[in-house]
Amino acid sequence: TYIKEPLLEFAEGGQHVEPKLGILRYGPKTLADGNRHPKLVRVGLIGTAGSIEAAQQWLQKCSNGFPGDAKHEEFPGFMQDRGFFSELAFDPQWVSQISQTEIAELRNLHRKRDRFDQLLKLIDSKLAVLAGKDLPPQYIVLCIPTDLHADWRAVDFNDATLGHVHRDFHRAFKALAMRYRMGVATLERRLTYTK
Repeated sequence: TYIKEPLLEFAEGGQHVEPKLGILRYGPKTLADGNRHPKLVRVGLIGTAGSIEAAQQWLQKCSNGFPGDAKHEEFPGFMQDRGFFSELAFDPQWVSQISQTEIAELRNLHRKRDRFDQLLKLIDSKLAVLAGKDLPPQYIVLCIPTDLHADWRAVDFNDATLGHVHRDFHRAFKALAMRYRMGVATLERRLTYTK
């Protein structure tokens, strides 16, 4: 049985099956409710110095929007006057940096399972710091370097009780971050930038 995609609701009762087109045509559902719709969305970043800078520049560039082409719809952006009708807010207090020393300590662990677990513990400590701020970020972007992500994207091992276990870093990170009641995203592509 084929079940059709449900219609999503947007501002002013607009409906569309495609989220991008719904945002482009109508705006977000909360737009008509000035009390619920945020003017700013506080974005926190976790990563190395270079990956944080590249991620912030990339997010700011995307916020301006992109024109469409024959294969892709226009992305209206994430600005107060179009698209999501909100603005991404960045602040140094919402940044938690992973140091080169911390990365070296992870790389010194012999078993991949141990490296995976320690990376999660490290990210957990960074999330705890950001969540403990007087005004914490609402969303966290994890922007770890590509090589680090490639090394520990997933781990498989045998457990005496559970048998074969497969752990995915993206899923483990999302489950971990749910405790802090923040939205999360991972940037898993190589971020390059020019100064």
